[in-house]
Amino acid sequence: MSVGAATTVPKWGYGFRAFPFAGKKPGFINVRIYGGGVLETARSAVSLWRGTHTKGMHDWFATAVRMRFSRPMPFQIGGDAIGEREEIVLRAARERVRAVDWRTALAS
Repeated sequence: MSVGAATTVPKWGYGFRAFPFAGKKPGFINVRIYGGGVLETARSAVSLWRGTHTKGMHDWFATAVRMRFSRPMPFQIGGDAIGEREEIVLRAARERVRAVDWRTALAS
């Protein structure tokens, strides 16, 4: 695995559709594992940015997932470095939060 991540929102920032299936199944997180190497990632950069499926990409819907690594791996939350982890546990929250999409609200 090169990248292992999960979220409930499709875009990671700057229009990067890193999780195209996020939000498609309420109450679940979109878990995405990518196993491509550096050169393969560079060749697939455009399709990865658009959120299209590429070789080495695997997606699941889950309410909880545990990832164990053979060595300490860099860990981020929301793009902020948190340190290294050998294991992470991710769970979908049972509660739902209503949020305002200000771009849509202000465009009206």
